[in-house]
Amino acid sequence: MRKTILVTGLILLFAKQSPKAQLHLHWGSSFSPAWSNGALTRNAPNISGYSVACTAAVVMNGGGNFQPAMGSFGSQTPTVNGAVFTVPGASSRIQITPNFNNNTSYATIVLSFTTLATNISFRIADIDKNDATSTTYFDRVTITGSNGSSTFSPSITKFDAVTDPNFLIISGNTARVNTTSGQAGNTDSDAADQRGTINVDFGTAAINTVTIRYDNAPGANTNPAAQSIAVGSVTFSQSVLPVSLTDFSAYRQSRDVILKWTTHQENNSASFEIERSNDNSNWLKVGNVTAAGFSGNDLNYSFLDVNLRVLFYCTG
Repeated sequence: MRKTILVTGLILLFAKQSPKAQLHLHWGSSFSPAWSNGALTRNAPNISGYSVACTAAVVMNGGGNFQPAMGSFGSQTPTVNGAVFTVPGASSRIQITPNFNNNTSYATIVLSFTTLATNISFRIADIDKNDATSTTYFDRVTITGSNGSSTFSPSITKFDAVTDPNFLIISGNTARVNTTSGQAGNTDSDAADQRGTINVDFGTAAINTVTIRYDNAPGANTNPAAQSIAVGSVTFSQSVLPVSLTDFSAYRQSRDVILKWTTHQENNSASFEIERSNDNSNWLKVGNVTAAGFSGNDLNYSFLDVNLRVLFYCTG
């Protein structure tokens, strides 16, 4: 939506919203219906009772198929109840075991939230290779977040950097097994071995989509064998900045300033409020913008002797 206002002065954009609780997307209990073996998509309609929904979708790209959890036996993946790898701190996890037709194929797990979220964090386990010297497959994951107009990279750290500091290689938003011969191996991530596990944390970035791309690092066989990862429960908060701006501009016209902004997304939006101050300390409301447009009086202050700011208010 586009809002156009005639105001004067210097502009700041703020947002006011009450802090939100920490929410948890549990693979075993948040989805309705529950995630069945082999299902490629499910919806979590009311996460932690906060009316926040999330759709999770698993997609194979470039050729290949999903296999049972242990490659030739176990529950058909994607699977939640049949997942065999342990993800620390997670009450449930989803496992995918793709058998790619070639080393350029990849699978994605995409989480799409109905609201902007911050503090998104989770763990991914079993990033490994067949054994210390094998080139059969080289697990690699790349994680990206988006709010529809901008992309964000998370902080990635090793869950266990002590037992084998050379097991994983982390660069930017990508983590992979160490492909050097004699380094790393097959962890079969369990309670005693989490060398192939990473922590993923988006921090304060406000996003509504998370994409986990699972493929092979360079050097893997042309036709890799079945390989697996498991993703643990996802923790997040509703965004403290529920408005996403795609454009904000201001220009002087005589003694006035024309403000124009376009919002890509407003969650629980109530209004935009314009305030003025002569000293940057004491502020007075002079206008309000709602869906009906600017409702304040015409402003005719000197361009140099007054500052203005725009605040966003939401209903929650």
